[in-house]
Amino acid sequence: MMLIKLYGPFNEKIGKTLLEFKIEGELPLSEFSKRLVEEFPIFRSYITGEKSLDILNSIFFIARNGTLLTPEDMVKNEDELEIMAPLDGG
Repeated sequence: MMLIKLYGPFNEKIGKTLLEFKIEGELPLSEFSKRLVEEFPIFRSYITGEKSLDILNSIFFIARNGTLLTPEDMVKNEDELEIMAPLDGG
């Protein structure tokens, strides 16, 4: 079972800091993000564009072991991922 740690507005809106998510085999992050939005529609509001679910159009980041992932990176069921919003500040 994949563990997903939520930060910022995501844990507030979903009401949890940790999600469990199951996938079969490996998926590119772009496909994983589409499935995540299907399972948790709250993420849809963080995708720019009216109908696009493309991770390249998202305004959230997904990391594994502190390293930001790209849409081509593969994720698997054993991963622990982190989802966070961009930081503001100066």
